[in-house]
Amino acid sequence: AATKARYTSGIRRLEQTSANTVEMQAVLAEKRALADEKRVAAEALMEKLEAEREVVEVERRKAAADEAECAAIQHQVAIDTDECEAELAKAEPNLVRAAAALNTLNKTNLTELKTFKSPPADVQYVMKCVVILLTNGTAVDKSWNAAVKHMSRVDHFLATLKTFNKEALSDSCIAQVKPYTKQAGFNGTAIMAKSFAAAGLCEWVVNVVEYHRVYWYVKPKRDKLQRSRAQLEEADATLAESRAVVKKLQEQLDALQAEYQAAEAERADVAAQAKLCEERLSLAQRLVSALADEGVRWEQV
Repeated sequence: AATKARYTSGIRRLEQTSANTVEMQAVLAEKRALADEKRVAAEALMEKLEAEREVVEVERRKAAADEAECAAIQHQVAIDTDECEAELAKAEPNLVRAAAALNTLNKTNLTELKTFKSPPADVQYVMKCVVILLTNGTAVDKSWNAAVKHMSRVDHFLATLKTFNKEALSDSCIAQVKPYTKQAGFNGTAIMAKSFAAAGLCEWVVNVVEYHRVYWYVKPKRDKLQRSRAQLEEADATLAESRAVVKKLQEQLDALQAEYQAAEAERADVAAQAKLCEERLSLAQRLVSALADEGVRWEQV
């Protein structure tokens, strides 16, 4: 009876273990299928990640090239700026002397000047130059009477000289003045004995003309500097766009990297579950085999 009971118990255990084995095989098949699915998903994400990395790298190289171009233009702008400032600095003394010459003028000596009925020729030459400059070469009448009219309101005349736009003078205007300024006696020292005010105006004319020469000599360099600055502004805008693109792509890449890491972790977890299930199934199968052998032995008892 005891032997039969053991036999019966063993048979039930064998049947239960066999049933468990069948169930575990189904679970294992499900785990393997899920593991394959997660592996395929992770591999697809990896391919997408690699492609995205290539895109980001291309944009990084473009941004680096844009940055190098900006640096080169900035360097050129610095050189052009230094050259322009150095050349314009040469004209600064003329501005100082022109201003100093105007500071010698006042209502008294200008009033005295305009009262001349028939001034010396060199004084008239000075005033012809003043009329030409103040009208930017458009004056038809450059006579002494025309000069006196310009000085009719002394305060206004002096203010006009002090706010005179020297940069706006045309080449034709300067060409009209040159025949007078080239004369040997056209200087403040020579004219001082004839008219203090005319001497001051003479110095103003001489320095305005010289300032114009330097200013327009530098103009091509100033134009080049302006072009360089415009080019730099455009390059800066391009660089900003490139950096924005890289930033956006990097954010997308980081998000994709995080997604891949999550998918890889999930794949590894499912694979670990499948392996554990496989190990348990193997153990159960060995147990069934052992119980089956034991069942045969029981039948022989």
